Amino acid sequence: MDLDFTMVALVVVALHVLLFLILFALLGGFWLFRLVRLTRLRRHGERAEGMIVSVPERAGRGSGAGEAPPRGDGGAKQRVVVRFETGDGRTVEAKRGLALRLAGIGPGRRVTAVYDPDRPWRADIIESKARIRAHQVIVAFAALVCFWLSGSSIGLF
Repeated sequence: MDLDFTMVALVVVALHVLLFLILFALLGGFWLFRLVRLTRLRRHGERAEGMIVSVPERAGRGSGAGEAPPRGDGGAKQRVVVRFETGDGRTVEAKRGLALRLAGIGPGRRVTAVYDPDRPWRADIIESKARIRAHQVIVAFAALVCFWLSGSSIGLF
């Protein structure tokens, strides 16, 4: 039985391209889902006045000279915390991703929080546009890679 190594190499390359195409399609779909959920929350959620409680220090800017910031949660991702009162009087501290740091929002600042009344811990901050832009960039990148991979797999690029 003769093996045509050229054909085997083409099959291996095609399988790798297909694997990466599936990977980036799943990645793009996941981030697109998050973007839609965030957009829906901002459009239909309840609004409340709140305050930024804490913002993690930037890496390498700890309390002392040259120290890294403390990670009191055993290495878990540190998050921005916003405190607000819901329409029914409950005080909620919602944890958000680090994108707020890019928007220049710091501790003690008054902000407008938008939240899901059924899940008030799922909140966003109206003044922060960085989170939506980050989601848009990731979805666009994943779509571009999927387009490129699908085109290269059929010989267009």
